Amino acid sequence: FMDFQTIQEPRPWSRYDYTFTTNPRTTLISLRCGIFNATGTVQIDAWTLIPGTTAVAFSETDDLPSAADTALLHVGIFSESGFPTTGHATSPQQLAALLTAGGLTPVVIDSDALADPLRLRPEIWPVVILPEGETFPAHARPAFVNYLRAGGHFISLGGYAFSQPLVKQDGQWVAEEETIRQEIADRLTTACLIQDPGFEETMDTGDLATAPDSERQGRWQRVTTNARTTREHAFSGENAAVVSSEQLAGEGRWELRTPGQEGRRYRIQGALRTEDVEGSGFAYIALYLYDQENELLDWRDIAQVRGSQSWQTFAWDVVAPPGTATLYAKCGLYNAAGKAWFDDIRLADISGLQWAPMNTRTGKPEDGLRTAPMQLGVFDADFRLRRVAACRSSEDQFIFRDASVPGELQGWAASGVRGADQTRWIPLLETYDTYGRKRGAAGALMIHYSGVFEGSAWAFFGVENTALFERNDPAMAE
Repeated sequence: FMDFQTIQEPRPWSRYDYTFTTNPRTTLISLRCGIFNATGTVQIDAWTLIPGTTAVAFSETDDLPSAADTALLHVGIFSESGFPTTGHATSPQQLAALLTAGGLTPVVIDSDALADPLRLRPEIWPVVILPEGETFPAHARPAFVNYLRAGGHFISLGGYAFSQPLVKQDGQWVAEEETIRQEIADRLTTACLIQDPGFEETMDTGDLATAPDSERQGRWQRVTTNARTTREHAFSGENAAVVSSEQLAGEGRWELRTPGQEGRRYRIQGALRTEDVEGSGFAYIALYLYDQENELLDWRDIAQVRGSQSWQTFAWDVVAPPGTATLYAKCGLYNAAGKAWFDDIRLADISGLQWAPMNTRTGKPEDGLRTAPMQLGVFDADFRLRRVAACRSSEDQFIFRDASVPGELQGWAASGVRGADQTRWIPLLETYDTYGRKRGAAGALMIHYSGVFEGSAWAFFGVENTALFERNDPAMAE
């Protein structure tokens, strides 16, 4: 934040300006003015906030889009040449023709318009139609979410909406989640905090006791005599670490320490193989986080393996708690006999590379599925349309009158996450099996009357083997 102007003495009307660069992760700008820890009166008027490096007076902003200039642009239809579809896309031209016949004025908008907060405003496009199924341009996510928060509405067609945010790289649209996964893999390789993740070069405890800090940090140490390196069964490279024991009690291990920083996100990952591990304990890979006083702040065994198992890879992401100063990684056998191999154990700072789902398809399982407030609660990853033989207008709704879609439909039931009594969910099209039993809604409407998206209405249709609104059906067209 920045207090770009503070005043303590009387002044006449004066204009002040401030130019700033937003953080790449910014999704909302908050402008504030008033009196703080002071008495008196302040008058403030004619705010402007525009892109660029030069301030503009309020009287000079008439060229920006306004509701009066764009009163007829009722519906935006997203469409962009070369944009991939997962599910079943609906023709923007067909949608535009249906809307025009209904007395509305459709406007085709591309991903840049969808990402532009100056253009994507409810007073310009009260409704945006997304006809591309599961895919969505990732760079438009902040503007689109804020559009919904401001009372904008959307209609999605053709599949599980917002499941696949895409980014454009070298002229090609690719999955955002995959690009982040690759960036994390690159960081684990190029910025690994462990000097020898593959145990190709090691120093025993005696050597490291007299080595300088720069050599000890992030370097594996043999802590017990039953820990060694071997060329047997290496997961990658030529060597692997191995710990073997014939005793059911005690611990044999490798360990290392490296500096950590509070608030940073770290990933540790590694490969583990076991042979005849038995007893009350297990073979393990673990990460501990300590403060400067060597007090334990957080920890996890990212792997606990018993018996005989082939190579498996394990990983853990952790945000370092306040006070974190040291990251302590170790691997070995704990209260168990047998043999365990370890290889390719990597640790890296991956701050800024966390992928956040756009819808509520994924979350944190607790008593319910815990999701972030900005995740869009449409559809359910466990609720597909199965054994559907017919589809008809739902009862107690007045949008689809006597609509009927014959034949088998596939895709996702249009269920929704209602929150803590913040939303009304209304099925629009019901599906049925051959016995007349309901199989889930093919389309539904969610009206948000409180919460983060108060005032926003979402209509979504999960059928992905046919385009519902390209059929020559007057009831569906209406």
